[in-house]
Amino acid sequence: MFENTKKQSRSLLILSAIFLIGTLCIVFFTDPNTVSKVLLFLFYVSLSAFLMSFFTFLLYSYRGRKPERLYTEIMSVSLRQAFLLTLLIIVFLILSSHQLLFWWLGIVLIITLVFIEGFFLSN
Repeated sequence: MFENTKKQSRSLLILSAIFLIGTLCIVFFTDPNTVSKVLLFLFYVSLSAFLMSFFTFLLYSYRGRKPERLYTEIMSVSLRQAFLLTLLIIVFLILSSHQLLFWWLGIVLIITLVFIEGFFLSN
């Protein structure tokens, strides 16, 4: 069981590095003034894939130190919370790029995601 989790953690790190390299290539090798909508979409997809795999690895490695639950339970909670964190960051970036991010809207988004996580934790 321990070897399986080590392999999956290693593959999450490799996947995270691949998507980070893709995101950095888009950032450094494109002109932000003449970027197309397809490339902007690819940037958000690669950034969200990087954040999702990186947060999943971090949250799983944090929870894996105290193995009071099964591996699948720890991984499912880590995946869900990584998805919510990634969603929050991507929505913040999209709203900020359109100059629609205000402090009260950020608080509403954070509270919404906290309520969603509370719903999942209560079940």
